[in-house]
Amino acid sequence: MNRFSLFFFMIGCVEKASDTGQRDPETVPVEQPANEPEVAEPTIEPSQPTSEPEASEPTSEPAAQPTSEPESSEPTSEPSSQPATEPTSEPTSEPSSSPTTCTLNDLEWMIEMRGSNGAATSFTTTENLVLAGVVRNPCTEDFTFSTNTTCLLAQALIQGNSGNPDGSFLHIPFCGSAITDWTIEGGGTAEEAVPVGILPADTYTVEIIFADPGVHSASGIFYVTP
Repeated sequence: MNRFSLFFFMIGCVEKASDTGQRDPETVPVEQPANEPEVAEPTIEPSQPTSEPEASEPTSEPAAQPTSEPESSEPTSEPSSQPATEPTSEPTSEPSSSPTTCTLNDLEWMIEMRGSNGAATSFTTTENLVLAGVVRNPCTEDFTFSTNTTCLLAQALIQGNSGNPDGSFLHIPFCGSAITDWTIEGGGTAEEAVPVGILPADTYTVEIIFADPGVHSASGIFYVTP
């Protein structure tokens, strides 16, 4: 009985030892999960997105397109040529029509001394002289202005350089108090004449003042010889 018990005891110990030996290799495969996460593969994968954004093509395409498209020198030349010709032709035609309309300052305010042969600057002591204040309209259209009296002239003065009292002449007209309109046709004149008579030989200066709202005046020189 003791032999058999010892035999079985030994067999039990061997089985336990075998059991412990089997369990030990079972723990060895635990090292496999350490080998499974081989990080080589995930390291290769992120390298792919770096190669994918090789976007050299999109960078070159937008750069080439905008540079080639603005090679539109034609539209730049077209607008520059059109507005340059249009405004130059229009203003050149406008000033040609401007002289047709006059203002009071555009009128010509003049003096005329008249003798036996009409308007002149030299006369003789035998001629009866006439002083005329003349307003000429150089425009093509009629022009109208008004005076506060019925006269075109407000005053006229003739003086000889020698100081001879017989050679002085002052004209202050007797005019009505009515407002008078003076219409001068285009290219025409309006005038008011004042008789002066015979003057002694001398060199004379003459000045007249018109009765227009602008109070225009005119002056001149004439000669009387024996």
